[in-house]
Amino acid sequence: MSDPQPQEPGLFRAWYAVSVLSLAAVMSYIDRSILGMFVEPIRRDLSVSDVQISLLQGLSFAVCYSIAGIPLARLADRHNRIRLIVCGILVWSVMTAACGMAASFVELFVARMGVGIGEAVLIPATISLLPDIFPRRYLGRANAVFTVGAGLGTGLALVLGGALLGIIAPIDLAALGSRLAQPWRVIFLIVALPGIVIAALLLLTVTEPARTGSAPVAPGMNWSALKAFGREHRRSLLTMTIGFLLASMAFSGWLAWMPTFIHRAYGVPLREVGPQLGMIVLVFGLSGNVAGGFLVDHLLARGLVDAPLRLAAGVSVLMAVCAALATLMPDSGAALRMIAPLFFLGTVLVVLPPVSFQMITPAPIRSQVFAIYQCIVVCVSLGLGPTLVAMLNGALATGQGDLRLALRWTTACLTLASALVLISGAGAYRHSLSTAMADPAR
Repeated sequence: MSDPQPQEPGLFRAWYAVSVLSLAAVMSYIDRSILGMFVEPIRRDLSVSDVQISLLQGLSFAVCYSIAGIPLARLADRHNRIRLIVCGILVWSVMTAACGMAASFVELFVARMGVGIGEAVLIPATISLLPDIFPRRYLGRANAVFTVGAGLGTGLALVLGGALLGIIAPIDLAALGSRLAQPWRVIFLIVALPGIVIAALLLLTVTEPARTGSAPVAPGMNWSALKAFGREHRRSLLTMTIGFLLASMAFSGWLAWMPTFIHRAYGVPLREVGPQLGMIVLVFGLSGNVAGGFLVDHLLARGLVDAPLRLAAGVSVLMAVCAALATLMPDSGAALRMIAPLFFLGTVLVVLPPVSFQMITPAPIRSQVFAIYQCIVVCVSLGLGPTLVAMLNGALATGQGDLRLALRWTTACLTLASALVLISGAGAYRHSLSTAMADPAR
């Protein structure tokens, strides 16, 4: 079957659908990122270390998020994807509220695992949906609209976290009981509520599209199709997975420790750090997503068939430069001015993996292929990225440390290695793409 070519009414419904899905992504990133705003009060109230905080930000979420993504992706390749996403939104919203009720490191760790399980279905199911409602020529922009939720959600987590902290901190919360006596706990409950509204909006207004590319396969055929695809495109799949993984680890480390870095290195109060970083993330995150989508579409239209990989390699090198400069700045204002382009580049990078996988993956296994990639990348990048920074910071500094050296060296090593991997494997990706273009089922 040829690439679907919806007419304008179909495109209107498609853009509406991806907008609602992007709104769901916004809430998912708020709920997963809000913890990073409250590292210091959580450390104090639950008596945890920097390494334990890194496990809460990374490993607890990432392991469940990535492992659960594979069976959920199999469901998405066979069943109603919209309903699966709705269920996921409800689960992660409830578990975000449970984070606010946690009385110990273990309870918070388990609640973060639940957030990861709930969020695991959103990206694989959406990656499967988009090629069914958009022509190939719109995929870069469609993915940009969806992934804009990452930057928007992360930025709003910082802005809302700081703003809500300023509002709630002066209030006496003792009447709410010991489980809600701290402002950060109440804020977790507040940010959990919008997910319920978004789930209802998605269920009532977005229709499951017909699958394109080929007829659905029987349950026993998916595994054989996955193995055959993996064997045929082993080198290009390894290139994309390792290359994007290394850059993602670097960016995850920055996302987890940005507020704490500004707070420790320059003494800026957390209630001020949140809005300052949040505005940078909102402006430069959104523009990075949009720029990434339009740029990859433009490069593909110009005939650069391996544009997602080449663009990612260039972005990775520039991220290393910006990260080094940010950690060398003498004051918080100068550091924030260097974090701005760093975040722009990081969110350009977010758009590129979905496009690169969508272009070479057959429709019947599209969710599962991306879920396997996501399992590896999310588990390692979110699980180890923040922890690597924390461990290196502990090795290089006495006490808590201001994170300068740790962020500088982890970013430089990881992003430069990413660029080398992506460039060296571009030829294998071009071969996989030529195979995919010759197969109309893709």
